[in-house]
Amino acid sequence: MNYRRRTYDELRVAATSFLAQHHPHGAPPIPIEEIVELKLNLDIAPIPGLKDAMGSEANGYLSMACDTIYVDQFIAENRENRFRFTLAYEVARWHLQIDLLRSCVARNLDEYQEWHEKLPDRVREDSKFEAYDFAGLVLVPTKHLVRSADLAFERAAQGFRNANRDPDEALATIWGHVAKHLADDVFQVSDQVVLKRLRRERILPAGVDL
Repeated sequence: MNYRRRTYDELRVAATSFLAQHHPHGAPPIPIEEIVELKLNLDIAPIPGLKDAMGSEANGYLSMACDTIYVDQFIAENRENRFRFTLAYEVARWHLQIDLLRSCVARNLDEYQEWHEKLPDRVREDSKFEAYDFAGLVLVPTKHLVRSADLAFERAAQGFRNANRDPDEALATIWGHVAKHLADDVFQVSDQVVLKRLRRERILPAGVDL
């Protein structure tokens, strides 16, 4: 099967281009639901019990016709950050892996899962992590991450200085606060997504273990 996983640098370029087209001013939080429905003309269909039915870590999937994103209803209604990431993940598959998906001729979810499990291990794993990376880059754009992280770190560090404490002795604590702030208040994603992006952009100092 002819499939090559893109490098992180290639995905960064692809995500930047995607946002330039569909969210030009780029300000976070990225309106991924609006992009899906109004810019990409894809439907979003919450399905009760979908996560349990899929029996995996997946919270949704792109329809075989590549025109609808099915999402677990509980996730859609009660886990906003996870819902947003699920949409971005499926957008990645639609945007980057459409040829791979169109090789699937499944007629229902069971047949789709059977097709997916029969993919070569490398293709299955590479396509999954490529979509994860693209989703993170779309929801946490590099330019805004750098700027927001710098501001948040300086604000947190100044709080330590005001309390006559050395920020260099509490880097893990400070970066923990920064990551939480960026995740909840700026980008509306999970802490794990922000931490991965901070590491991949080499913003988080080496040796800081969170």
